[in-house]
Amino acid sequence: LDALEKATTRFEANGGYQQETKVASVLKGLGFTNFTMRCDELSGGWQMRVSFAKVLLSEPTLCLLDEPSNHLDQAAKKWLARYLATYEGEGAMVLVTHDVELLMSMDHIAEIVAGPGSLQIYKSCNYEQYLKLKNERAIAAVAEYERNSEKAAKLQAFVDQWGASPTKAPAAQSRVKQIERMKKEGLLDAPADDLMATNFKPSLILPDPPKAMG
Repeated sequence: LDALEKATTRFEANGGYQQETKVASVLKGLGFTNFTMRCDELSGGWQMRVSFAKVLLSEPTLCLLDEPSNHLDQAAKKWLARYLATYEGEGAMVLVTHDVELLMSMDHIAEIVAGPGSLQIYKSCNYEQYLKLKNERAIAAVAEYERNSEKAAKLQAFVDQWGASPTKAPAAQSRVKQIERMKKEGLLDAPADDLMATNFKPSLILPDPPKAMG
């Protein structure tokens, strides 16, 4: 009886009595309506959803979801966005996606851009907040770049004017070192194009159609 009591307590602590309800909720959210079919009776696409459900139900300490909505219909996408937004597991979810609805359910966003500062981290914000913060960062980056460029131009002007002067050559050389230090620290690098592209809209350029024969 003591062993049974301990096993029952452990079963309850692990949510044993809620497992069937939890499994049914996830499967229903992913679009399943028939819970009696065997997995080998399902098509490849539905078997992928079964595998996806297993991952979500396992609540891993770290879960990497790479474009999880690619093979989901709109209803399942909406459910997944709600599920991720209210996820209460102890682990972390890392989501790679272009789906705005899923991005809206995230707590933090990381963006990879070209050039200096290639990884941009946006903590404690969803997609809409990310767009606003990205724009603010872009404005600040341009302002800082312009200030540094103006400073470097003044230093260079002094060097050009007094570099050959016997009395001011040391001061000119000091300014040359300042410019080199600014370059080394990346202060004269223009902001990354991807960071600046806050209103980017993809476009498709098609070649001219072939001329009619005859």
